Amino acid sequence: VFNKVAESNLDIERKKLLVKAARRSAVAAALRYLPTAQVTLGYQSYNDGYAESAKLLYPQETGVFKIGFEQIIYSPALVTNIILKKKSLNFSKHEQFLTEQNIGINVAMLYMDTLILENKIKVQKDYVKECREALAMARVREKMGYCGQEEALRWATELNKHEQELLDMASALRNTKVQMSKIMYQDQSKDFELAPIKATDKTFFTSEINVINHLGTEQNLETFIKMLVDESYKVSPELAKLRTAQQMKKTEMAMYIQKFVLPDAKMELTYTTLPGRHYSSEYPSMVMLPTYGPAGQIGSTALPLGQMLGHANKDNVYFGIFAQWKPIEGGTKFAEIARTKAELNEL
Repeated sequence: VFNKVAESNLDIERKKLLVKAARRSAVAAALRYLPTAQVTLGYQSYNDGYAESAKLLYPQETGVFKIGFEQIIYSPALVTNIILKKKSLNFSKHEQFLTEQNIGINVAMLYMDTLILENKIKVQKDYVKECREALAMARVREKMGYCGQEEALRWATELNKHEQELLDMASALRNTKVQMSKIMYQDQSKDFELAPIKATDKTFFTSEINVINHLGTEQNLETFIKMLVDESYKVSPELAKLRTAQQMKKTEMAMYIQKFVLPDAKMELTYTTLPGRHYSSEYPSMVMLPTYGPAGQIGSTALPLGQMLGHANKDNVYFGIFAQWKPIEGGTKFAEIARTKAELNEL
């Protein structure tokens, strides 16, 4: 029965799929720490009407090709997201275990009820058989004159009562089997037989329990019961699930607290080139730039602007390490800390 439940119960299957999704989500969150590559390919055209004096220094149009790599050094939100995803995985695992345990308990109780009903029906069939035999003998005795109609009527009433009880038991057994078939998502119209429980089954296997001899006094019994309660709290899936949810809220609250002092830091390396540049055709061949002599004399020097612009470097490479602090974000952190605190108190 339990093997069938594990194979075909859709609630258990859904929880298994949730665990798989949570595991992949945790991996995806951790992989965000890998470098990010970006490629930009495009075309730019400048409007030089806003600065006539600078239009000679900028190309009228140019192509753009940029490739860069960005590496996150530290991010409170990202670190918290990784931790939360891992705790979410633990939460899903506990939820799956809790679902399997509850369904298992329901199936076990149905299994016991079904076996008890089957045995009761066997006993009831014997009662019905005995009543029929007694009714037959009473009718024979009535015909032979050894008794009146009262005895035959009494056994007829008794037979009717036992037959009605047998019908009720058979109906209850059928309903119990239908309920078990629903849990196992099987055909509910299909009948099945359950194997009886034997003393050799693991259900009754208690040879490893050697505690009875140590519980001779009331104090020892009390200590033993307390130990059992403590152990049940430790392994309880409900409490494990609840503790995981509390840890998730504490981690979320810590993330908003650390964002008051810790920055988002990243490292970036970018290469940019501007192919196909086209400068304005109106620039003069020579441009006069002022020069200053040793005695404060002011002169002028002619420079070939066209040659300068033509040979200007079109490639640019930069490397930067950036840190950004946002200690106050309009009160968002205060509101989120208050929210997580209230949800933690509720848990």
